[in-house]
Amino acid sequence: MEEENVTSPEVPVTKVIEGNIEEVIKDAKKEEEAPLDGEFIKIEKESAEVHDGGSHTSRALPVEDDKPSVAEQSREVLEAHEKINELELELEKLTTKFKHSESENAELTNQVTLTKEKLEQQEKNHEDLEINYKKLQDLSKEAEEKYNSQITTLQEELQAQESNQKELVKVKESFDTLNIELENSRKRMNDLEQELGLSSTDAKKFEELHKESGSHAESETKRALEFERLLQLAQVSAKEMEDQMALVQEELKGLYEKIADHEKIEEALKKTTVDLSEVKQELEASKSQALEIQQNFTSQEAKISELTEELNLKKASESSITEVLQAKESELEEVKLKLHELTLIQEEHATLLSEYNKSQAERKELEEHSQLLNAELEESKSLGAKVEKELGELSVKIPEQTSIIASLEEEKKQLSEQLQDSVHKVTQLETELTQSSSRNTELELELKTVLEKSTDHEDRANTSHQRSIELEDIIQNLNSKSENAGKKASELELLLEAERYRIQELEEQITTLEKKCKDTEEGSTIHTHKVSELEAEIEALRSKATSLEGALEATTKKEQEVTESLDLTTAEKKQLEDISRKSSEQLVEAENLIEVLRNELKVSQQKLETIEGDLEASGIRETEIFNKLKLAEEQLEEARAKCSDYETLHETHTRDFDLKLQESVANFSSRDTEAKSLLEKSTTLETQLAEATEKTVLLKDELDQLLLIQANLETENENLKEKISEAENNANKLSGENEMLVATIIELKDRINGLESEKESTGQNISNLTEQHSRATELADNHKQELEQALLKLSGLESAMEEMQSKSSLHEEAKLKLTQELAANESKLSDLQTSLTAALTEKDQTLSQLHNSKKEIEDLKEQLSSEGQKLQSQISSLMEENNKLNETHGNAKKEFQTIIATLEEQVKEHTSNETSLKAELENLKVEIEEYAALKINLKNLEEKLAAAENTIVEQKETHSQKELERDAALKELEAKKESHLHLEKQVKDLTENAKAKEQVTGDNSSEIKSRDIGSNLTTTSKRKSKKNAPTPSPSSSSNTQIQATDDSFGTSFKIIVGVALVSVIIGIVLGKRY
Repeated sequence: MEEENVTSPEVPVTKVIEGNIEEVIKDAKKEEEAPLDGEFIKIEKESAEVHDGGSHTSRALPVEDDKPSVAEQSREVLEAHEKINELELELEKLTTKFKHSESENAELTNQVTLTKEKLEQQEKNHEDLEINYKKLQDLSKEAEEKYNSQITTLQEELQAQESNQKELVKVKESFDTLNIELENSRKRMNDLEQELGLSSTDAKKFEELHKESGSHAESETKRALEFERLLQLAQVSAKEMEDQMALVQEELKGLYEKIADHEKIEEALKKTTVDLSEVKQELEASKSQALEIQQNFTSQEAKISELTEELNLKKASESSITEVLQAKESELEEVKLKLHELTLIQEEHATLLSEYNKSQAERKELEEHSQLLNAELEESKSLGAKVEKELGELSVKIPEQTSIIASLEEEKKQLSEQLQDSVHKVTQLETELTQSSSRNTELELELKTVLEKSTDHEDRANTSHQRSIELEDIIQNLNSKSENAGKKASELELLLEAERYRIQELEEQITTLEKKCKDTEEGSTIHTHKVSELEAEIEALRSKATSLEGALEATTKKEQEVTESLDLTTAEKKQLEDISRKSSEQLVEAENLIEVLRNELKVSQQKLETIEGDLEASGIRETEIFNKLKLAEEQLEEARAKCSDYETLHETHTRDFDLKLQESVANFSSRDTEAKSLLEKSTTLETQLAEATEKTVLLKDELDQLLLIQANLETENENLKEKISEAENNANKLSGENEMLVATIIELKDRINGLESEKESTGQNISNLTEQHSRATELADNHKQELEQALLKLSGLESAMEEMQSKSSLHEEAKLKLTQELAANESKLSDLQTSLTAALTEKDQTLSQLHNSKKEIEDLKEQLSSEGQKLQSQISSLMEENNKLNETHGNAKKEFQTIIATLEEQVKEHTSNETSLKAELENLKVEIEEYAALKINLKNLEEKLAAAENTIVEQKETHSQKELERDAALKELEAKKESHLHLEKQVKDLTENAKAKEQVTGDNSSEIKSRDIGSNLTTTSKRKSKKNAPTPSPSSSSNTQIQATDDSFGTSFKIIVGVALVSVIIGIVLGKRY
């Protein structure tokens, strides 16, 4: 039997040895020719084949020699086979590990792609947020520009009103000057009346002289006739002067009316100043509102940043959930692989996969029909009771199934107890779920209230914005009115300037006439001296000289009176020079009394003519002034008509504005309701989507758990397949019921999570479900954290809503202020209307007074003739009073100048304050721009920091990996060096042994050894040096070819075994390395 056992493997061994030797030689040649940068797994196979060849050669030698140590050789061969099998198993393990690493690499690549897609989505979201932020910045800039434009317009209006005030002050001064001129004109009229009285007395004297000189000569009669003519002319001139006085009185009445109108204008200006002060207050209020809006904008930006942070947190949580889903999907794939290995569960697995596909299809349908779920939510509420009933039935079925399983095996008793405990926990969780649902409803109500408040605040903000726009329109209308008033004031200023120029011309004429009067007075004194000399010389003509002296005195008086009248009316220097020349000629010709009288008569005639011309010129001027006054009155009437038109337009605008406000309020209310409905729909859709995703995850988890439970039950209960099939059918039914209840499990997601956690706790005894339980707990913790974050967010929203309420209260206060201001403006308009009516009544009264004054003037004219002499005595007193009045007038002027200076200083201070406010506004704008730039820089720096941290982390990881690889490579190199040295020593020993026993061994055995050793050495040297070192030549082996003998068989077998071991060690080392 032993011989049969020994000889039976010998024949095939020899055949295999020959084939393997040839294959080894061919492989060695191929390896010498092929490059060594490629696959290293083949090297191990080749080394294994070499070992097989060596072992087979070790078997072939005893067959040829037929020695008694065959049993030992067979044992060694078997050991070598076992080692080869072990190596093959290791190779298979390595291949499986390699495949597993490839699958992991594929998963990692998939994860990398998913992360890249998420990063792209995040970048898109970030870009959208940046775009929205830019839009908000643009809106804020536009609002700032609008407010700045409003401020500039209001400032320009203030400047225009200040200029109007200055112009009105100038108008007041001009009216004061006109009043002074009117008083002067009155005084001059009184003087002219006195001169007329004197001229009448002179006429009487001339009549007496005519009577006395009638006895002397007929020439004197002629003179008398001429004097009569002069008297008639004087009477005519007196009548003309009376007519002129009447005209002057009418002009005075017109001037009084103008003064009253100007007083009204001054009152209107005062009211406009008050309005301007109120407008300034409104501007300050608008500035405060602008600051509040800026603060709101900053708070909104902070809220946006908080929301972005919350979005980032949600994205991180979503990424963690996706990672968990990926892990679960990988676990699903592993379970699927295990199920594929199990042949008995293939049909059930197919059914479950079909159900899973159905669930995925239903998930897709749910995602597609997410818009229709708003109507289904109401139905889901009605089905909630049914779901609770079904859950109760399920809770009843679970202990029944556990009792069935306990009857099958005693080990299931523990599971049934755990299930009963889980039922109690389910009840507790149901109570907790009811509480959480109530809390959710309360939170939803609070959110609805918050949304309603936010919509109310938005409506209020819109209404306030519209009111601000309307106020801007009103301000623009006021500006247009002020511009019209400014134009009218400019026209009045032009008229006043023309009158000022005329007054200056008159003053210049007055100064020239005063000079001429002085010259004439000096000449008259000289002529009086001459007349006294003539009286001494001609005593015969003393009577005539006395009469002539009286006449001369009268003429001098007349000349003085005429010069005074010329001071007011005449503007012609040449006529006065002619008059002075003629008077000088008359005085020269006074030596001859007859000629002097004739010359005097001619001069008086010429003077009367000049006076008539002057009176005519003054009448023309007076008519022009009267026409201008009429034009001014017409303009005032037009302005009043325009004011009434503006008032009617204002009333119509207010009515239209009220109607528009009502329409806009209705539109905003409808839009608010639409927005609320859309927001509610969006929130419901989002919740439904989240719940659908959670359902899919839960279904996957349930499927995984069911599959694991089924596998365990099948392995444990192989004899009870029928009962297990029934249980599987029940499970399939339950899964179908679960699919039917997918729409109703939306509100019960928390309960399902609790049930799943309890199911996982029941499966703690099973080693395969420990990891899933830990993951589920982590998910629960994450959900708790998310709920806490949601609560924190709600608290933050409540605080924000409180802030919005406070802001809304401020807006309401501003609205009340605006309404009060509107009421004040309306009251002012009513006051203006009353003042207009009062002014009209005053005008009528003044007209009646003017008529009465005309009548009184006519009466006074009749009394003037009788009271002329009395007035001469009163002239001196009047002159003194005039001087006093002039002094008081000068003091008043000085006071007015001081007041004007103070007002100008106040205006300057106001302008300086405005400039300072402008500078402050510009500084605030610059600060806002700098703040925005700093925000952008901060964001850029944060992004850069995040990128730098990521790069640093990646660099650290790569550096650590490189260091680990270097350390491993160094260790492997050291091991290789040691193995290489060991191998070299073994090769040296083998070569020395081969040389010592060349004479004993045969040619065939020596050739086989040398080829084996050469092939091994060449392969190892090539793989270490990578074609840098040359392969050892086979000449050394060819030189040691000697025939084998029977005595050296043991030594040769040991050498072959040692070479085989060395090759195995090299293969293992290289396999671990590569």
